[in-house]
This record gives sequence, C-alpha cells and structure tokens, in this order.
Amino acid sequence: MDMGKLQDFLEGIPSPNTRKAYQNGIKKFEEFYGKPIETLIKSPKAGKTVEKFFAWLKEHGYTQNSSRNIVNGTIQFLKFNDTPVKYRRSSGMYKTEISNRDHFLTITEVQEMARREKQLKLPKPSSEH
Repeated sequence: MDMGKLQDFLEGIPSPNTRKAYQNGIKKFEEFYGKPIETLIKSPKAGKTVEKFFAWLKEHGYTQNSSRNIVNGTIQFLKFNDTPVKYRRSSGMYKTEISNRDHFLTITEVQEMARREKQLKLPKPSSEH
C-alpha cells in the first residue's frame, strides 16, 4: 500500500492551520484505529469506522464541536482518495453546539487544552517530492 497518500493529501492543503488540524485529527484517528489511515481507503466500512471514531472521541471527553473538527480530517482524507464516507445522520457528527460561554477560560482549561495539543503533535510533512 502507498503510504505516501497521506503526505500527498496534506501537501495539497493551502492553509497551514487547516493542514495542522487535519494532521492532528488523523493522528488521533490512527491512535483509535490502531493502523495507518491508508488501510481504510476503499473500505466499505469507512463510514461506520468514522462514526465509531466520533463516539470514541466523545467518550474520551472531547466536546461535540471538538469531536466534529477532529473527525473532519479523516473524512476529507478518505474522500480525497475516492472512499465514500457514509454515516448516519443520527450520529450527530455534524451537529454544532452553540456556545453560550460568556467568561474567560480558567487556568485549568488552558492547561487541559495544552495537554491535548501535545498529545496530537505530528511532525510537519517534508516538502520534498
């Protein structure tokens, strides 16, 4: 299997912030899945696997909106590689929760965000072709 597909996908994303978000989400997906994401290309179970990943994120304390954003990189990678990602609407995967937060973050919340960011770190893709 061509493991360069992930690098090709990431190199084609013009926004560095989107690239980083997708890269981090795919790393988290591979942690959940236990295999490289490329092994899911052309799988008829891609949608069900993505649904399970979304549920796993929620079970691990990620909010609805964070879970949705993390899953998006996996979905876009699979679509980029012509793998349909069919999921049940009832999964709530693309439901956005409106935040009514009207206060500053606490130190504990910032520390938790930093801890999760460190868990998702991936090396930058090389620019060599």
